[in-house]
Order: sequence, then C-alpha cells, then structure tokens
Amino acid sequence: MRSVVKHSYVKGAQKGARARAHVDYIQYRAGEDREKEPRSFFDDKREAFHGREVKQEIDKRSGKVVHKLILSPGVEGVDVKAYTRKVMDDLGKEKGLELNWAAVVHTNTANPHAHVVIMGKDKNDREVQLRLKDCNFIREAGDRYLERHHEFDRYKDRDMDKLMKSPDYSPQGDPLY
Repeated sequence: MRSVVKHSYVKGAQKGARARAHVDYIQYRAGEDREKEPRSFFDDKREAFHGREVKQEIDKRSGKVVHKLILSPGVEGVDVKAYTRKVMDDLGKEKGLELNWAAVVHTNTANPHAHVVIMGKDKNDREVQLRLKDCNFIREAGDRYLERHHEFDRYKDRDMDKLMKSPDYSPQGDPLY
C-alpha cells in the first residue's frame, strides 16, 4: 500500500500573491466535482469555509514560506477528509507543532486527493519546515491510516483485474465453473 504525497512551497518576495493565487486555483479549478459553487476548505476542526479565510491566514502566518501538499490515499472508497485530518495531525505531533493548515478535496481525477496549504508558521508562531524525511513520514502515516481503516480495499482492484483476465470470466454474468 502506498499513499501519494507531493510537496512544494512558495517563497520569495511574491510568495503572498502566489500563495493566494494557489488558493484560488484549488478552490475554483474547473471540474465535475466543482459544479456551480467553489469547493469548500476544511481543516482540523472546521468542516467548510471559504478561501478568503485561508488568504487572510496566509497574510498573517505565512512566515518565509507557504507549503503546498497533495495527499492521495491511492485507494478507492477512502474518506479523503478523514484521511487528510489524520495525516496532518500525525505530522504535527511528529514535528511538535500545532500546524495551521487548510485543504480542499478534488474528485476530478481517478484518484481523489486533497490539496493542503500549510502556513509557514504554526498556531504558536513557530516556523514550519518540511523536508524529504517529513514527506516520507506523511506517506507512512497515510499508509498506517489505510491499514487501520481500509486493510482489504487495496486487494479489490488487483483481484478485479485477475478476474477480468481469467479465461473463466463471462461478461454476461457470473464466472463460469
């Protein structure tokens, strides 16, 4: 089982403007999952809020950097919000920080995923740095979540592929015996 994690960051003189543009992109990006309303953000405590609040946090707490993560469980049927919350909680505990983050779920691809924006300073105004070892930790935390909550889901696709390739498979109904 392998969770997918992608990390990048925004820094430099124009980081605020570029981070706010990223918030717009993940909230308003066209796709079947967006319909007419913009996608709602969520965080560790709140279920749905607008990107304006995220932009205000960027202005207040971005520090030197704003981190961008893409988290995907890589397994169908996973509650991406619950997955993201658990992974972010584990990361905060591992780093000894109260991370200040917000995320949006995208279901416009074959692999539902969350776009997470992490402020450059935590809720206690301590600087947040993410390194390769942190991305590896995030992947491992995601895999632990999947093992606890979706242990057998990883076999579904593999078993379905085997069944479809089986010479005994009949597309009209049950496998032939």
